[in-house]
Amino acid sequence: MLLDFGDAPQAFTIYKDKFLVATYGSFFTIQNFKKELVFKKIFWNGLYPNSIAVADDKNVFVGIRSGIVKIDLKEKSFKFYKYTK
Repeated sequence: MLLDFGDAPQAFTIYKDKFLVATYGSFFTIQNFKKELVFKKIFWNGLYPNSIAVADDKNVFVGIRSGIVKIDLKEKSFKFYKYTK
């Protein structure tokens, strides 16, 4: 089966029975080969998501250039964290 994300997949992980995929400008979950768009045209366009870590069914962390994005899958919200001195 082939899935179209509309832009380039950058990072993915598997958690329980779901795939989580960060693309160049969006975020998806896939379960039973059904794709769900969580965020479209999210702000990280051009910041190259490079890793995904899952804490639990609700909290997902995406590593991007210059910071980390915490995604709340239940509320469909996100918060950006950036290291500052």
